[in-house]
Amino acid sequence: MSKSTFSSSLCVFIAPLALGVLALPGGAYAQCDNGVPIGGTACAFQGDSVQYVCQPGSTPGHSIWQAQSCGGGTCQGAACTGSCDNGVVVGGTACAYQGDSVEYVCQPGSSPGHSIWQSRSCGGGTCQGAACQGRTLTVGGNYTDIGVGFSGMPTNFTTMRTNIQNDLNRLQAAGVRDLRIWADPPYVGMTVPNMATRVNIVAQEAAARGMRVLVPLFDAHRGSPSDPDTHLRPGVDTMLRDRFSRIVWPNRGHTNIVWSLGNEVAGPNDPVAFANWYRSRVNEMRGYMGAGQKVVAELVPGSANHFEGPLSTQAHQAANIIVGASDLVSVHYYPPHDVSQGEDLEFRSLRVWLGKAGVTKFIVGEIGVCQSLSASARYTRLTQWLEHLESYGVRDALIWQLMKDDTNHLDPCSFDTILSNHVDISGQLINDGWLVP
Repeated sequence: MSKSTFSSSLCVFIAPLALGVLALPGGAYAQCDNGVPIGGTACAFQGDSVQYVCQPGSTPGHSIWQAQSCGGGTCQGAACTGSCDNGVVVGGTACAYQGDSVEYVCQPGSSPGHSIWQSRSCGGGTCQGAACQGRTLTVGGNYTDIGVGFSGMPTNFTTMRTNIQNDLNRLQAAGVRDLRIWADPPYVGMTVPNMATRVNIVAQEAAARGMRVLVPLFDAHRGSPSDPDTHLRPGVDTMLRDRFSRIVWPNRGHTNIVWSLGNEVAGPNDPVAFANWYRSRVNEMRGYMGAGQKVVAELVPGSANHFEGPLSTQAHQAANIIVGASDLVSVHYYPPHDVSQGEDLEFRSLRVWLGKAGVTKFIVGEIGVCQSLSASARYTRLTQWLEHLESYGVRDALIWQLMKDDTNHLDPCSFDTILSNHVDISGQLINDGWLVP
């Protein structure tokens, strides 16, 4: 039954002051029998467990009534005795203001004109209509080197699987559904065949837990502006084609894998040439992928240069090519300060990518806080920006190294549990509605 009529848990009706009788052509009036106005209530029998609400379209002799539970109370006179103002039954909810962080629950002992309300947190959502609505953005996690232990990446695949199972169990229990790994995890020196086996194990175990896995084939991060654009890196095409055949092809049967050419591919010095290269390599990779598998472009905000400045025209042209070649677009963002200090150039470029891809195709593939702050201040800064992203319609954001409990690939931006002042934030994310176990 729609909320516009009534439900046992959500009942908000026209306020008594708004009730009235509407004159209709021909002398008829919009009201029910016995003079009950539209939105008003009546009892069929005293002591009933329901009241009846006069519905729009009613006229005397042609009344339209909708039964509404008294929520444990009884109908006395012309209305439920156990109800708050505006027809909210005991246990029902209302919003004081749209967008509030709490809803209000009608308490036992209430009666119209003597309402007893109890506020209840929306758990990170907001009060809309007459009740809390959940968050529209959910978070996932990066765990680039999942499977690694404190002594490095196991070469024994049984041990590796056990490590991966333990990590995924922890993430699943917190409510993580999107996981991003690297096919070639840093600092462990895996061979390409072992990379393929590890991806297979992760995909199998993730599928058993209802998780999607994003897999870039190599790390294309540019550590300095003098680094070459991705498409000009020596040997990049040979390396990618080898990994298409030896990593993507053997794992083509996993429908929960989303492939990317590489982490943070970029061509800011020649955006259009980079974008054309990207489209060509993606088209090649699709030839090795299985049915149901998708491609994500994993970018930094300035991967095609920024959309402000001397190369803005080329940046827009390149971005359109990249978005058109990809099933999903992932842009990484590490906020330099609090939201109150405004959007920096990186965020403004992220917004352009979002606009080109659309909210259903867009992911924030990495987000973290790199500044030296207290644990609580780091969490506050993170969630401020998550809320800001949510306000633009972003639906997915993957926190950098979320809940990682082992060494190897860690940095100050991580939300791991190992580094000094880094703590497990999963409980806070659950309490605030970002994760739903």
